[in-house]
Amino acid sequence: MTNIYQFPRRPALPFIEIDGGVIHSAVRTMRVGGVEVPYDAGTYRFFVTLIAGDGTEVGLWHGSDYEDAVRQAEEFRIELQVSAEVLDRVAGWPQ
Repeated sequence: MTNIYQFPRRPALPFIEIDGGVIHSAVRTMRVGGVEVPYDAGTYRFFVTLIAGDGTEVGLWHGSDYEDAVRQAEEFRIELQVSAEVLDRVAGWPQ
């Protein structure tokens, strides 16, 4: 038995990804430095990210509800005309 989780293969670029994790601390980086972002430490957040054709990552949405993340990812996929299916890296994980 193994504790290694097998992630799905990455689709061809560009694609949209749903990821998530527990926030421990957050800093928004700007040209002149970082600014603390007021999140509740210990909360689970979901992130919807566009992985562009050149590999650049662009944050599109974040929130605390998984169903909202799925809806937002699909809406962005249609709006941005991304042909690849959404890569959901948190499906099946306990939240």
